[in-house]
Amino acid sequence: SVGPEAALIWRCWLAGRGRALLEFAVLFEAHAALPNEVLHSTLLALASIRVIEDERLGEAMTTLAAALPTALELFVEARSGGAAALRQLLIKAEGYLLKPTLVHLRGSRRLPHAWTLRLDAIGEALAKIAEAPSETDYALLSQRVLELELHDSIALDECKAIYAQAEMARRLAAFLVVRSDRRWAAARGPLGKFEALAGWYTQEGGYVDLARQRVRGASGGEGKFAQGVHAVLAKVDALRVEQDREFAAALPKWLESNRPGRRLLGIDTAIDRWGARFLRSEGGAKRRVLVVVLDGMAWAQAVELLAELGSETTATPWHPLGWNREVAELDPRGAFVPVLASLPTVTEVSRSALFAGEPTTPGVSPRTTDDDARWAKHPSIAPLFAGSSSSRKPTLLVSSEAFDKQGLSAAARAAIADERAPALAVLINTIDKALGSDKLDEAPWTIKRIGPLRELFDAARDAGRVVLLCSDHGNVSGQRLRYAGSGVGG
Repeated sequence: SVGPEAALIWRCWLAGRGRALLEFAVLFEAHAALPNEVLHSTLLALASIRVIEDERLGEAMTTLAAALPTALELFVEARSGGAAALRQLLIKAEGYLLKPTLVHLRGSRRLPHAWTLRLDAIGEALAKIAEAPSETDYALLSQRVLELELHDSIALDECKAIYAQAEMARRLAAFLVVRSDRRWAAARGPLGKFEALAGWYTQEGGYVDLARQRVRGASGGEGKFAQGVHAVLAKVDALRVEQDREFAAALPKWLESNRPGRRLLGIDTAIDRWGARFLRSEGGAKRRVLVVVLDGMAWAQAVELLAELGSETTATPWHPLGWNREVAELDPRGAFVPVLASLPTVTEVSRSALFAGEPTTPGVSPRTTDDDARWAKHPSIAPLFAGSSSSRKPTLLVSSEAFDKQGLSAAARAAIADERAPALAVLINTIDKALGSDKLDEAPWTIKRIGPLRELFDAARDAGRVVLLCSDHGNVSGQRLRYAGSGVGG
């Protein structure tokens, strides 16, 4: 006893129309996933003409759709270049339908046009949120993005890039709906909003800026999808500009108030707060710290690196240290305390303050070649070396000393493993170098992209060292810059 589909398959095979039936089964599957009366009647009529005329065809549409996954697996296995052959089969199947009917194929997880329709649906949902953010529309958007992820085209590299853009656009839409920056309560006083903006940015703003960069830098996607992405991005861009201007206007007031450290800190205090205090606290005699300074790392790059460090599957993940009570003391809402770079926020000025442990003298332009001497005299770190031989002092390794062609240098490994050195600093310039090219935002900032950074962290783990990951200053993405011509006037 067999179902109606078996008799149809046998008759079509005898008539040399088995492939045509397989193509229509793909369309039947699309209808079964998202039923539509127009599509049902169109498919039934076309299949009767193009494949076979049989009274059992309507009854077999559902069972043929259910049998399709196994049939397509066998189809791919039976051919060399099976994936390409399958792609051609899907395109041929779409070709049976006229454009007005193609709009009903969104339920298909296989058809190329269904991918386009799902992108359009995402674009429409994004446009609605950009115009009037609502939780209801965001729930629909999330469902649409999930539908895109479940489409078979996600395996194609170009489609992976478009999906990543859709996912980042979804995050920006979430920000528009939630507006977490408004929920970050500000303390009373002239600096309350300034401190709140800094706290919000370290907690969530870096993720917002990361999403902006990824959405803007991605290629692929046209029509309604591109329009929706642009609408959300433009809305978030405008809000971030407003926040930045508000923060910039309040920054001089913080400086004039002698940089109060209630809820944020100056960069010159960072190593004392999270490095020296950790080493000086109870049990600190057995502790060791590795200070890793990534020159030019902004929060948009930091959050990517932190996420990857925390989700590694091949080694023990890295996480913020539970010892850090400073977070709860300054602001219990955030996982990180905001640290402001020294002004002007250039390497020479801000990095010198980090390594010297004190503000840079106004009007002075320090030399970066003196960073090792500043680090050796850091007022909180240098005393930790007291009692050791007079030749021992805090050491700073620059990239050329820490890394060689094989990866982490022997000198760096020895310095990290040295139990007599409570603190060691390594300076890495990879991100700062990217600022001078067009490669800053061209790809995700992964551990692999920053050379042998993983080896550095592994060596720290093996030596029992806690890593203090720092930046000397951030950066502003140049993706929105446009050529305005040359010359003056006009």
